[in-house]
Amino acid sequence: MADFLTDEEQAERLQKMWRDYGLTVLIGIAVGIGGIVAWNLFQDHRAEVKQRGADLFVEYETTRGLLGSTDEIKQQIEEQYPNSSYLMFVLMYEAKDAADEDDWELAKTHLEGALAIAKDQTYKDMISTRLGRVQFQLNLLDEALESVSDVGDAYRLPALELTGDVHRARGELDEAVAIYETALELDLGYYDNLRVTSKMNSIPSFASDDEELTSESSDAQELELIDEPESSTGSELEPTDESDLEITPELDSTDEQEPAAELEPETDTESEPTDEEETESQTETESDET
Repeated sequence: MADFLTDEEQAERLQKMWRDYGLTVLIGIAVGIGGIVAWNLFQDHRAEVKQRGADLFVEYETTRGLLGSTDEIKQQIEEQYPNSSYLMFVLMYEAKDAADEDDWELAKTHLEGALAIAKDQTYKDMISTRLGRVQFQLNLLDEALESVSDVGDAYRLPALELTGDVHRARGELDEAVAIYETALELDLGYYDNLRVTSKMNSIPSFASDDEELTSESSDAQELELIDEPESSTGSELEPTDESDLEITPELDSTDEQEPAAELEPETDTESEPTDEEETESQTETESDET
């Protein structure tokens, strides 16, 4: 075989390779180009869908803020975005409006639908806590406890507070106090602490125990205030001699009081003249005689 092929042989070899692999190469190139174009079109469509969904949600919020009818917009979101976060937020808004009107059954339905759509764990915990509150209003105590049983740290305080409320509603006061105390151990704000404390103080058994402790402490403080002067001046009040302990009886009759009067020294009302006064009187007498 020659080391170099002639032009005719090279052309024949290229034709043979084209006949064997040419169609495959063309298909690969077409698929690659088509895939790139399709991906770009999909991304554009996805962005357009998201933008349209965002526009619908903004329109829903605006209409709701203006107290307009949102039924049509809600229906469009449900049909076009059935499993999106837009629908989740819409259902949460609807649940709030129903709760404001004390329609707890409708609020429960909306929250259950939102919980089924939610994908993020934080949103699940938030919706579960609200659902538990609604179930508590409907006196579904077991379901309320189940709703908040797996709530994470982000919503641990409202979950514990609801658990304490359920135990208090059942009459399980010791369990309720224990749950409230656990909630108070968390890093609470002022109003959260005040709210949980007021609920705990509203429990009769805890309030009575607290009043007893308060009265005992106040009695102890009063005793300390009473005993304090005696302890500070006790050394002055201690008798130094047995004679200090004797009590002198009072004298009832005037006769018994006279000897005490005789012991007092008698004093003249008129004072004796001094030497200077005598000299002055003699001088005056001599001047009169003259």
